[in-house]
Amino acid sequence: MTLSSFSIEVTWRILEILVMNGYTSRTKLARASGLNYISRKQYLEIFLLFGWIEISSQDTEVAINVTETGRRIHANSSRTSGCLDLVHIVSGK
Repeated sequence: MTLSSFSIEVTWRILEILVMNGYTSRTKLARASGLNYISRKQYLEIFLLFGWIEISSQDTEVAINVTETGRRIHANSSRTSGCLDLVHIVSGK
């Protein structure tokens, strides 16, 4: 994923889904976010790198959950302005 294809709106939407639903399967996340497999995978890889999500296996299903860092990023962001506070993203605070 290139920086030009990274969408703040999609980022907010994914975090919103995870904050509202807790542990979510990859399939449910893809359906709720409207992302295809490759896009969803790329966003999740970025979120893992930033420490915004954790991925665990429960039986045969893989579950995604937002971390406290991800919750803070979501809480400090605004969907209407389309902004995520980059200071919080970089510092993890």
